[in-house]
Amino acid sequence: MTKYFRFSCWVLGIPVALLFLVMALSPVVKVVVNNHGQDLIGRDMSVSRVFINPFFGTVTLRDFHCKEENGMTDFVAFERLHVQMNWPALVTKNVSLSHIYLDDFSGEILSDNQAFNFSDIVERFASKDTTEQDTTPSKWAVSLRDIRLHNGRLIYHDLVRDNRWSLDDVNLNVPGLYFGRQQSNAGLQFNLPTGGSVTITAGYIMASHRYAVTLRLDKVNTDVALPLVRDFLNVKGLGALVTGSIHIDGSLDDVRDMVASGGLSLKGLNITDEDGEPVAGLDEVNLVILRGDVANNTFLLDTLSITGITGRFERTDKSSTFSRLLREREEIPDTTSNDTQPATNDQPSLSWSTRHLLLTVHDLSYDDRSMRKRFKYALDTLSITGSNIASQGKNSILLNGRFSDGARLNATYVGGLDFSQGNHRLNAKLTGLQLPNFSPYAEAYFAQPVERGELGLQVEATIYHGKLTSDNRITIDRPEFGKKVRRSKAKYKDVPLKLGVEMLKSAQGIVVLDVPVKGDLGSPKFKLGKVIGRAIAKVFFGPLMGVRDNKDLISPDERQEMMTILGADSTEVLLGN
Repeated sequence: MTKYFRFSCWVLGIPVALLFLVMALSPVVKVVVNNHGQDLIGRDMSVSRVFINPFFGTVTLRDFHCKEENGMTDFVAFERLHVQMNWPALVTKNVSLSHIYLDDFSGEILSDNQAFNFSDIVERFASKDTTEQDTTPSKWAVSLRDIRLHNGRLIYHDLVRDNRWSLDDVNLNVPGLYFGRQQSNAGLQFNLPTGGSVTITAGYIMASHRYAVTLRLDKVNTDVALPLVRDFLNVKGLGALVTGSIHIDGSLDDVRDMVASGGLSLKGLNITDEDGEPVAGLDEVNLVILRGDVANNTFLLDTLSITGITGRFERTDKSSTFSRLLREREEIPDTTSNDTQPATNDQPSLSWSTRHLLLTVHDLSYDDRSMRKRFKYALDTLSITGSNIASQGKNSILLNGRFSDGARLNATYVGGLDFSQGNHRLNAKLTGLQLPNFSPYAEAYFAQPVERGELGLQVEATIYHGKLTSDNRITIDRPEFGKKVRRSKAKYKDVPLKLGVEMLKSAQGIVVLDVPVKGDLGSPKFKLGKVIGRAIAKVFFGPLMGVRDNKDLISPDERQEMMTILGADSTEVLLGN
């Protein structure tokens, strides 16, 4: 009787004892979390309910909060964490979690550019053991399956810029996370407060360190990047929406081992200044990448299209659109040693190509209020098109444009993009440019207003192995000037502009100037703008400078002004010295 009684007590007592242990374990863990958070991680923690079931290997926490270091606000919090462990797998030295569910998670990361709000936790658990670590592979295997994060929210707060970014409705799904040769897959989706959603799917093989990532953007508003953009520009908004998908295959062993493909579309860019006034924008950008190989620095595009470019640029005697937009940045002193050897660059030279190229402008205006009279001019339309454009090889590009006064510009370019090699040819023609529109500049520099005249320009230029040869013809149809502005502060007020034009006029009132330009583009002394300006001045002022003996025609002051414009070398040639 005694034996049977003892046996019955053991049979009934063990489950009862385990039951009491289970019932006691959950409250004990709850007490430890609620009362000893400072001892565990140096933070106050709280949890409203803990349930541990060792029979099924489950742990459930509800209404968990971990405070910031100041104990006032939440660092992380969640409504429910449910974890299930596969106990029998421990027999085969396999730590296997069947599922991990995290619901209504929220967290806030703070940064002051020196530390994060979790740096103290990292330091607390950082290993201080300086002995050499054992790198022998462990006989234990770890597998995490069915990881889900539902309805999360993550906030990043930049304390220096006082800006906050938030990821809303964060959902993460990881079917399996493996620490071996099997591929781990994951999916992440979240919404942005400025509009749009981001979806990321990824696969990773830990043994080979290879990964594959696909990034999908759905109407993501570029204003999400405003805090970073404002480090460089004084802007109020960007306003564009980005949609598309990019796929990347690569390896974590070498950051350059990366191959990308896919396409992106950006629509409705509208850059506004701090007053909300539009400065620049565009209708749409389309980029289709067939293959982008970062390691070999080669990029093959199907389409590169930028359409509907607009811009409004102003200048006054005190500032300009650019000076107002660009933010002044503090210069960082160079603390590098002069003895530092320059880093070697084994990166291959950039090679790119696109099957289709399109660039269009529908309104670029320039408003100059820095002079006595206001100058305003606009490029109404411009299109640049090309097919099979490449950084290496011969290209053919067409350009067509129309200005606000009806002037037209047409150009064709055949050649490569490296002017130091090969043969390149440019043909361009400008017609119908109304000179009175540029009268404010004629007054500001020559004290001579322009009342009438139409300008045309024809260019035939070739570049052969860096040597430029350009034949340029300037035609001015019936130019007329107003009276000289007296007491003007114009830089070249003594230049007889009107007289020079009159001497060049034909019987029909047309001025034709042939202006040849030559030079070595590879020479550091060659300045294209300066060469063109002096070439025009030679042709334009040559007849006047050649009138040596007629003092009534050219005064000493006028001659000196023209010598200043032409330069000493040009003047000597004109005067025959």
